[in-house]
Amino acid sequence: MKISLISNPKQKEKWAGKTEPLQEWFRTHCVIEDDPEKAQWIVTLGGDGSLLYAMGRYGTQKSYFGINLGHLGFLTSAEVTGTSDVLEDVFIRKIYKTELVRYLLYRGNGHEGLAVNDVVLKGVRVEEMSRFDVFLNGAFIHTQSADGLIVSSPVGSTAYNLSVGGSIIHPEAGGYILNSIASHALGIRPLVMGERHTLKIVPHQPMSLIIDGRLSGTVEGPLEVSLARDAFSLIRTVDWDFYQVLRLKMHWGKRGEEKC
Repeated sequence: MKISLISNPKQKEKWAGKTEPLQEWFRTHCVIEDDPEKAQWIVTLGGDGSLLYAMGRYGTQKSYFGINLGHLGFLTSAEVTGTSDVLEDVFIRKIYKTELVRYLLYRGNGHEGLAVNDVVLKGVRVEEMSRFDVFLNGAFIHTQSADGLIVSSPVGSTAYNLSVGGSIIHPEAGGYILNSIASHALGIRPLVMGERHTLKIVPHQPMSLIIDGRLSGTVEGPLEVSLARDAFSLIRTVDWDFYQVLRLKMHWGKRGEEKC
């Protein structure tokens, strides 16, 4: 099994003391492939952004393992502190499990691709409110005004969607969610859609298209979004648990100074 190591070049100096020992461990114990295109597994050294970048660039034919060097690390599978035992279990003893992460497909206005976390539309002019027509499987849902719209995958539901009041969707659930950013109508609420539903968003003015937190261009007409039938493979430790991550990373259920 060939493994490729990917880290964020912009954080090279900041994380040098953390990445170098990890790189040495992998070069000592594993077969390293410098070209990620030729590797079976990709290991990211960084945060969620590094993992999202790798998944978006190298596709679903590879397995991914993220080691968190940053602050949150919700998607990553291991923390940089106390990593040696985890690495030995996963990469030497081959003791691990695979989580299948479904993603979003989007197309329209010359844009086409995938989003692991979310597809976001925001006004090109941030001081102006935007207006959208929304359709589901060809049926008109509503017209609404808001600062923007978020279409989130199940695994992305704990990211931007959650920060603006959206629901958490279990990663294995077969659906995705549409949410508004500062909707002008109090009756507009997050909408969970089925795995076979196709969403069409028709903006009334040019919009910025943001894919997994990165600006992808401008949209001036209809954009279709759906949940892919394919999935990414995230390598997890055998004791990895979604709800434990919510408690540790999101402080889910914590009150005051209580420990999770």
